[in-house]
Amino acid sequence: MKTLKEINEIMNTIPLEWRKRWCESQYCACVGCVQIGNRIIMYEKATGKKFVGDPEYISETEISQAIYDKYKISKEEWQLWMNRIEF
Repeated sequence: MKTLKEINEIMNTIPLEWRKRWCESQYCACVGCVQIGNRIIMYEKATGKKFVGDPEYISETEISQAIYDKYKISKEEWQLWMNRIEF
């Protein structure tokens, strides 16, 4: 499991619009939105190219296992990150 610092670094690289894609809430970061938005980061790390478009269409099979392991946020890690916010 990643540390809160590592999770925060990954979460801060995910574009804000993809951290609240469907619910459009100011404080949300739905795990589904995060997982899809995180594909942008993994794609860019894997290819060295800036991604333009909808990350829902990025196949995770295009991402190496090493990058996937380093940048994928599990539901438990996401929950740890969400628990640090006081509403």
